[in-house]
Amino acid sequence: MEVAAVSNPPPVSHSNVHLHQIPDSILSALPGSTFGKPHRTHVTHTSSQAHWDIVLDNDAGVRVVLDVCGDHDAAFRAMARHFETYERDPDEVFKAPGEGRTHGQYSLESIVPGYAVIWVCGNVFVCVFSCTLAHITVGNERRAVTDVVADMIDKHLTDETVDPSAWKMPKIESVSTSELLGEAQDEEKKAYLGARFTVTATVSDSSDSVHASVTTGNVYLTETNAKDYKFTFLARSLGEDTITLTFSHPHTLAVVTHKLHVTVIAKD
Repeated sequence: MEVAAVSNPPPVSHSNVHLHQIPDSILSALPGSTFGKPHRTHVTHTSSQAHWDIVLDNDAGVRVVLDVCGDHDAAFRAMARHFETYERDPDEVFKAPGEGRTHGQYSLESIVPGYAVIWVCGNVFVCVFSCTLAHITVGNERRAVTDVVADMIDKHLTDETVDPSAWKMPKIESVSTSELLGEAQDEEKKAYLGARFTVTATVSDSSDSVHASVTTGNVYLTETNAKDYKFTFLARSLGEDTITLTFSHPHTLAVVTHKLHVTVIAKD
């Protein structure tokens, strides 16, 4: 990763911009381009990941993946995990960009020019890929599409940077449950074996990109109502489990989580 470190990088910060505006900006800069697959946002208990596919007028394609992490270290780790998806060593695939072509604090481009640009900008790990080598003319210069798109995204990410404390995030106002034993907010929750129960959250500044997971599998997620932040579970095995609910901000894609501990017990 040493080769990825940028000399004299910009300060580490969080991006407060509207990230879902990026695809439209890309289309406006690439005449004749259209969206490929529908936009997709995947949420986990640690990050949000946005996928955008752009098809150019010559049928060449560009894929953009933004991994919005909780902090800079997490974004760095996301870059390291990305290397594990390749069969070859990273230094056989990527190299340091030339002068004036770097982005963020860690920046790499494919050894074969024009196929991939990846970088870490604050709390965001960005990948721009092209399945086919495509170029466009910008001014009097002929440039790889991946470079044009990478420059545009990096500028967007740095248009509004803030300290982590000012990062726009969802806020969990309350969490309620039904069909669980233990009504107090901080009281341990219990469910009878075979029972179905719901967990409903009241969340402000959140999109409908949500995620629910369990730790042990004693509790099983059966239904998600993302619009109403309502989750239905089945108590299928005796023992303890931890439910983690995750909500994402509609603009910054920042995530917040809520954990609920549940013990599945036998009915007398």
